[in-house]
Amino acid sequence: MAIFDRTYGGYRLFIGDISNRVGKYDLEREFDYYGPILDVWVARSAQGLAFVVYKYPEDAERAVRESNGRILQGRRMRVEHARPYESRGARYGGGGGGAMSRRSPPRRYRFRYKINHSCSLLRHNFAMCITRAL
Repeated sequence: MAIFDRTYGGYRLFIGDISNRVGKYDLEREFDYYGPILDVWVARSAQGLAFVVYKYPEDAERAVRESNGRILQGRRMRVEHARPYESRGARYGGGGGGAMSRRSPPRRYRFRYKINHSCSLLRHNFAMCITRAL
């Protein structure tokens, strides 16, 4: 079921497991067949995924139904409806679920130290210039 994404003003699809050689124009050519496209974004840092935004929900539904599992440049691509951008949670919690929410929170250290900047490290021992803060 296509869900309207207010952030992008359309119906967003996730395209996964694509070849590293696939670019924006390749995806536009492949998915333009199903209806008017508002935006195409191809990841460069995490290669193998992209997003396509459709103007109408019927076009997004048809694109998922007909292009999921098709081969594009030698790789079988995975096409599914993307979650709306605003429904993803904050980095450490918020209900989005993801790799970051499964990690433990940052470690808190027992002692905190502050450096006394009035000490000259050339004349005094460095250990004497650090004082323990409460």
